[in-house]
Amino acid sequence: MQTVKTPTSKNYQDYLLSAFNHPERIAKTIEVVLQDSEDLSGLLRLTLTDIIEAKIKNKTLSNDAKLAFNKLDQILVNTDGTEIYAFIALLSALGLEIKIDHKS
Repeated sequence: MQTVKTPTSKNYQDYLLSAFNHPERIAKTIEVVLQDSEDLSGLLRLTLTDIIEAKIKNKTLSNDAKLAFNKLDQILVNTDGTEIYAFIALLSALGLEIKIDHKS
């Protein structure tokens, strides 16, 4: 019997380190999560956690960002992010939408 080796896929963590090393990619990812019409606060929390973990591993996370994330994470845990999605729904009803961009 012949042994066949198949190439392995990229490690998801390596992908995150690469993808979330670019501010444009981070901004677009958050924007897409926020624009989803369903209340997906779990996805928002997961996305933000992935971004923070990637920035920690890349050694590009400021202490201020870490503190702000911890505060927001507790809000998302306690409220399931309902106020964020209620705000986005209001904006949508007013004919507005959220756009996320990185600082130049």
